[in-house]
Amino acid sequence: QSKYWGKSALRSIREAGLDNHFTLHEDFSAFVLPNLLKRNSRYDLIYVDGSHAFENVFLDLFFSARLLEIDGMLIIDDCSHPQATKAVRYLRRNYAPFFSEVSYRKYQPPDRPFFNRIGNKLGIRQLRAFQKNAEVRG
Repeated sequence: QSKYWGKSALRSIREAGLDNHFTLHEDFSAFVLPNLLKRNSRYDLIYVDGSHAFENVFLDLFFSARLLEIDGMLIIDDCSHPQATKAVRYLRRNYAPFFSEVSYRKYQPPDRPFFNRIGNKLGIRQLRAFQKNAEVRG
């Protein structure tokens, strides 16, 4: 946030009045998420938007699956990227007993950009959402 983005997301969070519902950890998620798990932190919503490398997305999903509360939402960005797609495919195949994919279409405005609608028709989606149904073991 600070180094590359000029704290733009932090300003948006402050302007939305969400300061009290947000904590910034300025480090790689592969280092932060295991520490949050060790502290028994739990979340209702986790938004994954980081590196496009498979191993990084995989680790984000692995730890997020354990940090989420039951009925919590896991939202994954950049799903049109091949490596993120591979990690999402892994989640669908191996975490099916714990997660169900949900549609977020009802939350999208009807006047989405033209290319977004075309991409959706072709099966290219930037975002995927999953709801946690059961506690992940192991």
